[in-house]
Amino acid sequence: MQNDLTGPAPFQSITTVSLTAGKLAVARDKQEGDVTSSVQLLQDPPSLDPNPESPTIVLYITRHDESGKTQDVSIKHSATSFDDLCIKYADDVNQYLRPIVRDFKQEAAAFAPDPRVAWQVLAGDYTIEPATLEKVNRLVTKLDADSYEDRQTALAALREIGQPAAIILMRAERAAMSPEKQSGVDTFLAPFIQLTSDEVKSMQDSTTFLLDALTIDDVELRKLAWERLKSITGTNVEFDPRGEDSQRAAALNQLRASLKKT
Repeated sequence: MQNDLTGPAPFQSITTVSLTAGKLAVARDKQEGDVTSSVQLLQDPPSLDPNPESPTIVLYITRHDESGKTQDVSIKHSATSFDDLCIKYADDVNQYLRPIVRDFKQEAAAFAPDPRVAWQVLAGDYTIEPATLEKVNRLVTKLDADSYEDRQTALAALREIGQPAAIILMRAERAAMSPEKQSGVDTFLAPFIQLTSDEVKSMQDSTTFLLDALTIDDVELRKLAWERLKSITGTNVEFDPRGEDSQRAAALNQLRASLKKT
């Protein structure tokens, strides 16, 4: 529990975090003068047989102004995962939940994007090696081979290449492919496609997402996120995607502070 009484009277902010039988609850109740507010995050424990369509996390936000000078707020957001919540309801998550997580110094741990999501957003700026492109194209020709074994071998080889193959096939012109090839490509790409095209476009220009992407372990993703962030913001702050953890953390704090002022 965190109890903050440092604001101007009457002021009180109480934050609690609990984990009971695998269920996470994070709550902050605050009183600032005539305004009372509450933010509550509830997340169910992991399931052995999860339903991908069933919400497992809920964010409640309420705000009431006794004086009537400002509008009351009552919000409920449900999602299938924390990442899903952050993508679908980014504005409310950033306004109400992120400050709580930041106070506990867990912002990077909580908000670093899923690498698969980050790759889907940033893939357009990634340069593919010609040899990799040639290899992937050669394997794709085998996805409609007569032999089932040959088709499965090609699919396994694509999976071994992994993300670069996914980027190539995300960009590929698939209209000319046979139905069998398209089916094989769909099977391969399924784990790599986490967002709709509209979500990708929105996140490509989101400074919040790009800042969070600078905390990902993958240095290639950090490089892509940094180049895109520079092009969008024109920031003069220095950041080295290959730098040591402590150097990157300090630069990231400076970046957040400078961009917050703009």
